[in-house]
Amino acid sequence: MEKRDFDIGEQKIKITSSIGVASYPVDAKKLNELIARADEMLYKAKESGRNRVCLPEVVETDKPSS
Repeated sequence: MEKRDFDIGEQKIKITSSIGVASYPVDAKKLNELIARADEMLYKAKESGRNRVCLPEVVETDKPSS
């Protein structure tokens, strides 16, 4: 998105997009917790240089049995 100029009247502008993603039930069990987690990832995306998507890190809790 950032690579493209958008014509607004006589002006050309660049638009960036920062997105925070969280999924139910992996990242949160309740709606307010899910929104808070996605919001946390949004701010992480903005702090990381903007124009990116951030997801929570996957932490594997179950190990496969041998």
